[in-house]
Amino acid sequence: MFAMTATRSAVTVFAALAALPLRAAPAEVVHVAEMGGLYTQTWRAADVGSSGPGTREIFVGGAGKAGDFWGVMHLDCDTPRYSRWVAEGGYLSAEDVPGEAIRQIRARFC
Repeated sequence: MFAMTATRSAVTVFAALAALPLRAAPAEVVHVAEMGGLYTQTWRAADVGSSGPGTREIFVGGAGKAGDFWGVMHLDCDTPRYSRWVAEGGYLSAEDVPGEAIRQIRARFC
């Protein structure tokens, strides 16, 4: 079952990345979490398109002391509770993405 889920996630991410325009906007830093001392965790996001009115598909990446993360978020600007992760991977999970990063993503892309 795990292999099947991992394969579906990989296919979803591949499809999302393949849909990127050739000149996609670079990912913007949306949040930097201080991890103590010189260590940080940087969260970036890039708009990869829309799947309908009031929605955006957002690539989210995290890198730093806590580990790596990548994911594609379906962002519903009109009804936030319908926002969801359509793919994710890396050492961290979508649950590890800080609330402040999500708030900044909504503020910048909605």
